[in-house]
Amino acid sequence: MPVIKLRELDEGTEIILSLTEISNGATQAFDLTGATTTEFLFRKPNDARTVVAKSANVVVPATDGKLSYVTENGFLDEVGRWIVYAHVINPNGEWHSERGEF
Repeated sequence: MPVIKLRELDEGTEIILSLTEISNGATQAFDLTGATTTEFLFRKPNDARTVVAKSANVVVPATDGKLSYVTENGFLDEVGRWIVYAHVINPNGEWHSERGEF
């Protein structure tokens, strides 16, 4: 996962996560068609135990496996290393992505 650099109190910055899965030995985009829950789960630098959930939008086409969240006013309120991962629920089950840092 690439390194993302954001500044404290950045607002309106789009974060996109690309979700993949391994099928028949090949890596492919995770199909988000029909997902009922799509969210980013964040852990702040100074409180790694607390998870903050933010609704994520599916980037069209859903078959590309990309989710997007745009930072809101006051959300990025701590300096340091943040953890982010995706949470997806669809009719076939529930998944969490690998964790990324920024």
